[in-house]
Amino acid sequence: MGAEHRDVVVIGAGPAGLCAAKRAAELGADVLLLEAEEKLAVKPCGEGLLKGVLDELGIKASDEFVENEVRGAYIFGPQRAVLEVRAERITYEKFRGRGGGYIINKEAFLSLLMREALEVGADIRLGAKVIGFETRGARKMLVFREKGREERITYDVVLGCDGYKSITARKLFGLKPQEVIPCLQYVVENCYVDEVDMVRAYVGRRWAPLGYIWVFPKSDRLANVGIGVRGASAKEYLDKFIRESRELFGRARIASAGAALVPIGGQRERIVMDGAMLCGDAAGQVIPITGEGIHPAMTAGLIAGEVAAKAVGEGDTSAERLSEYERRFNERWGGTIELGLLARLAFEKLPDEKIDKFLSLVASGSIDLNHAVQVIDGADIGPFMRDFLRADPDFCLEVFGSFLEEVMGNAGRKDA
Repeated sequence: MGAEHRDVVVIGAGPAGLCAAKRAAELGADVLLLEAEEKLAVKPCGEGLLKGVLDELGIKASDEFVENEVRGAYIFGPQRAVLEVRAERITYEKFRGRGGGYIINKEAFLSLLMREALEVGADIRLGAKVIGFETRGARKMLVFREKGREERITYDVVLGCDGYKSITARKLFGLKPQEVIPCLQYVVENCYVDEVDMVRAYVGRRWAPLGYIWVFPKSDRLANVGIGVRGASAKEYLDKFIRESRELFGRARIASAGAALVPIGGQRERIVMDGAMLCGDAAGQVIPITGEGIHPAMTAGLIAGEVAAKAVGEGDTSAERLSEYERRFNERWGGTIELGLLARLAFEKLPDEKIDKFLSLVASGSIDLNHAVQVIDGADIGPFMRDFLRADPDFCLEVFGSFLEEVMGNAGRKDA
């Protein structure tokens, strides 16, 4: 008796995998999703989501997964600078009227996505760990372990949505490990957040060398408090921050803790091959300057699921046919990830006093906040660079000097 066959096999039930499974099944593909963990949302996450994400992906916000609504952020420098970012100040066309965001319950959110995928016919198995790939003649085969049994299944297309430790990237694509940042997060109870509709970020070596600390409130007494840091102990810096921030955490209790590695080196050099695609963290589809990964992962999953289903229907699952996924993803997110990497590389070399100086330039209006948002969105770096050069040309060259040719080349491509 031959091995079971599926049109599309999705590995990983995170945002990318669930979106991919749903979209492929909607288009008539026979879809199997395999998730190694027994439950969803095991990876810790700040659980922040911009309102525009749900609008763009056609998902209605509901009490089922939304725990708090936020309208802005405070970015605290390592010395005295504080940049206040409120949704109503953002006039950049793409975000106008879509500002602010939500703090969600990620497990509930993923459960909603899973239910929607199941309703359109996807077969989803939790506790099913992929352990390898085989080729038998012209047949592509996947090996997984479920309930202590080793099973094999043939497929037309496999989607590796299996995180930064992706077995798909390692064993099928033959890719090396990505550049990552270690992250640690606490769920903190009995804290005191006076503005529950504002998230907080703390940047600079004082707070988190080569990273940042975040405080995402779920209520005035409950928050996700985390850190991403390189070359130092994440726990040491996060514990120190909590001890010293007595106005927030004087009587607080750590309810739970979780850690993960987040890829910050930009999109992988190869995310498509014959019969396979990589999505989300597995593909390095994380904005390097912020670590945001949910939105690009969901976009990637929807596109990859659609391309996979159509390719199977056409009987062509070659890399050339599947490259539509890479092209469409890059049209939406390529610039954001590319500029995010340049910004990360430029700013992470700055000493604390210069980080404060930059935040002060934005806070004062010398660098237009909307122009900075355009850079983070990957839309256009030109207006931001013109503001920066006008405000302080020597400082601008200090920050971007080693990347200036690449930065201005990117600006030229955007203007074209």
